[in-house]
Amino acid sequence: MSSSQSQQIGRSTGNTKVYARRLILTDIAAIAIAIFGSYLVMFDDIAITYFEGQSVGLLRLSINPAGRAWAMGVFWVLMLRLNNSRNHRIVGHDNEEYKRVFGSGVAVLMALALFSLFFKLDVSRLFVGLSIASGTALLLISR
Repeated sequence: MSSSQSQQIGRSTGNTKVYARRLILTDIAAIAIAIFGSYLVMFDDIAITYFEGQSVGLLRLSINPAGRAWAMGVFWVLMLRLNNSRNHRIVGHDNEEYKRVFGSGVAVLMALALFSLFFKLDVSRLFVGLSIASGTALLLISR
């Protein structure tokens, strides 16, 4: 291997590392746009955006819709990280990146379903479905 080929490989690896770091911002933006858009469609009161939760009984929580939206967004970003969707070895090289992004959307949906079942949360299925579908689509398009 010549030195120019090794320099090109080094540059391309460096570029994918920078691109993988920038994906954090686009991932957060795509998730925020999807959840905020779904929130606007489902709930009229956009002024109440603080997190408010209270215990209503044994293993029963009452969280306002804005709190659920914030929690879902933070959990989704965490799931993207846990699924290693921004690994510089797979970003821009293969369809494995898209599989991991889609898998994180499914994982968020399953975790939210289990959490709402276990803690008896009243979560709008339309809000969750719209958020997950539009967020996953935006994440896939942004890559």
